[in-house]
Amino acid sequence: MPVIVCTFTYGLAKSSHPRNLGNKFILFSALLTGGFLLNEIYRIHIYMIGVGIPKLGVCLLYAIVLSSYGWFFQRELQLTPYKILLVGLGLLFLAIGIDTLKLKNQILASLLEGVPKLFSEINIAFYYWYVCKCLLQKTALSID
Repeated sequence: MPVIVCTFTYGLAKSSHPRNLGNKFILFSALLTGGFLLNEIYRIHIYMIGVGIPKLGVCLLYAIVLSSYGWFFQRELQLTPYKILLVGLGLLFLAIGIDTLKLKNQILASLLEGVPKLFSEINIAFYYWYVCKCLLQKTALSID
């Protein structure tokens, strides 16, 4: 779970280097991935649609949040292997696109949506694990 990895890393990095610029990136990464986790668990987007917000509006809101994160942290992202994150997000958008097709065969629909979503989560988790590991290694080296 990226939210746990990022939160743990933020706590360690903040205690050893409170003014490190990477801390803010890790904190907001934890908040972003935590928000998406809460959405996945509690299906917040379904409730938003239920109260009258169109599905396109919900997708647009999430796209704005994600784009804002990318814009504010573009420098930090460029210093990482961000292509792993982009592949993960691409797979997530593929899964969302398949979900909007409303396929009649439930087994096929679940498979076509679930497999890209699974690999998306694996990519995103790997990305944040790697980024957090590198940040902790860098802060550990600067302590010595």
